[in-house]
Amino acid sequence: MLYFLAIWTLLLLISGIVGFGLLHGLGADRFDRPGDRVIMAEWSGVVALAIALLTTSLFLPLSPLVGAIVALILCVIVLAVRSHRTALVAIVRSVNSPKRLAALIGLMIAVAAWMTQEVTWSDTGLYHYSNIQWFAGYGRVPGIALLFPNYGFTSSWFALAAPFNAEILDARGTATTNGFVLLLVVCQLVIHLRRLLHREGMVSDWFMVIFLLMIPPIAWMDGVNTILISPSPDIPLLLLVGVIAWCFLTRVNHQAIPLTRLQNPGFEMHLIPLILATGALTIKLTAVPLWLVTSLFYSYARGFKFYRWVVVSGIAILLMTPVFAHNIIASGCPLYPSSLLCLDLPWSLSPEAVQETAKSTHEWMSWVSTPPPEIPRWLWAFWRWFHKSTTTRFMAFLLVVNSGCLVYLCKRKTIEAEQGKNRVMVLAVTGIVFFLATAPFFRFSLSYLILLPALSVTLAWGDLISSRSHLSSYLNSVQKFKFKWAIAGALPALLVAVTLHGSSPSRLVLPPPLKHVPVIQKQARNFLYWSPKQPDELCWATKIPCTTLLHGDVILRDPERGLRSGFVRQLNSTQKST
Repeated sequence: MLYFLAIWTLLLLISGIVGFGLLHGLGADRFDRPGDRVIMAEWSGVVALAIALLTTSLFLPLSPLVGAIVALILCVIVLAVRSHRTALVAIVRSVNSPKRLAALIGLMIAVAAWMTQEVTWSDTGLYHYSNIQWFAGYGRVPGIALLFPNYGFTSSWFALAAPFNAEILDARGTATTNGFVLLLVVCQLVIHLRRLLHREGMVSDWFMVIFLLMIPPIAWMDGVNTILISPSPDIPLLLLVGVIAWCFLTRVNHQAIPLTRLQNPGFEMHLIPLILATGALTIKLTAVPLWLVTSLFYSYARGFKFYRWVVVSGIAILLMTPVFAHNIIASGCPLYPSSLLCLDLPWSLSPEAVQETAKSTHEWMSWVSTPPPEIPRWLWAFWRWFHKSTTTRFMAFLLVVNSGCLVYLCKRKTIEAEQGKNRVMVLAVTGIVFFLATAPFFRFSLSYLILLPALSVTLAWGDLISSRSHLSSYLNSVQKFKFKWAIAGALPALLVAVTLHGSSPSRLVLPPPLKHVPVIQKQARNFLYWSPKQPDELCWATKIPCTTLLHGDVILRDPERGLRSGFVRQLNSTQKST
């Protein structure tokens, strides 16, 4: 637990500095309230740090030292600009107080106590932790997808996790990054709740509170709570959808924006959701609908301007180039697991292997059996999907709920945040349609499925409060409750709970290690690798290279350089002669 507290404290400082520098440099730090600026700075900073580490891994392994140097360089760049320092000092003074610090410490301890659990999410054992090990030990090596197709999945989230998973920790820091974003949203939830209890809430505050409170009970349906205790990139994507929707609804202080920026807004508030969405795309390519919607809204804000398309393209090229480079190095395909634009390189996967991986990830109609001749394939696939599990039936129920919410929101007119309401509606519909057409997994579509219900409840609740005087009086009495002091006063109880948490006292210092499985060492053509003894077991914390699926034609590119040189396909005699 103490490990989490130490790392998260560092990340809060680094992300805050980098994020404030980014926001101030773009002229996008004009949120009405200081708390909103802090929230967006932390999210922008952690996304920027992840992309910077992903870029660095093209040249260097992401050891703790390299990670520290990258973070230090980013902070020095920000603090070297005088205006950035002035803005940073001003925001720190506006939010700094003993009460807030005590509340933050209490929240950090509570989140750390929750995250100090064993990682059990299967994808972590399948490829998450192995990818993190490759980033930490070697950076990106050519042909890694030849060892196992999932090793070709590139994510800046794995790059961010690599420096916090040094070999000496024995795979105990895998949940560090997801724990950090959980801390961010918990802090954000407390900020919004405090405003609501003090009658200072706006549409954006109500929306984010309802959105975040809806996630836990609904997520329990598909074990998303299990995914949280892992390094899975699905968690930051789920939360970023809500954060960007909240950003659409958040009020901006236009009086604080220079007139020149209002007239020629190349650098403006609309850039923040665009940068976050593009950053989400570097975390996982399933963020396509999020990026598409934010790009369109930025491009058509205040009327179409050609230079906005240039800005969108420039940001996408700048932030996505490391992802494309990693994918080409790992598998030969810049959009892996898509087979689009694949290159014929010595380490490229075969077209059949790429197509098989694509079918297993985003061509969901191929997962079902062949329908009878008289039934359309799409109808047959939907029927089989609907009866697959309780979770899929619950998703179908949420689709019906979303249809009703969409009708309500189209008819409902609101003076405050009307433009933001429309953007959230488009974002929700686009995300739902995208995942229904590609990969209707609950954990992928969850955040989009609750956007419209959360927004509908927000607007309906606002009408209820304004029409019921006794509810208003109740909130007036509740605001006397010292919310932050209650959190600070709970620290002793939390410490006792953490002390008793788990069966091992060592969890007070470090989380439990990742699962270790019995493995055997096998000989490939010119290198050794590890493989689980049981055929249905996963690699989990096994040292790299570990794989459960190695084709016989894989060899090291340069045996003298070892694993750092990467892997290539061994051509047979027929291929060599041609």
